[in-house]
Amino acid sequence: MKCHYCKESIGRRVKQCPHCGKVNPTVNTQEIILWTIGMSLLLYLLGWVSGG
Repeated sequence: MKCHYCKESIGRRVKQCPHCGKVNPTVNTQEIILWTIGMSLLLYLLGWVSGG
């Protein structure tokens, strides 16, 4: 993954870039989006299986 600001390669879960020191805002945003999609899919599947 690349830093949003300096474009240097950083670890996926790094909250602050070791190169430029900026806080990486994409870490929390990506986790929230993935969690929301996952929960929506789970609820949809549960509704479908239960016949709703």
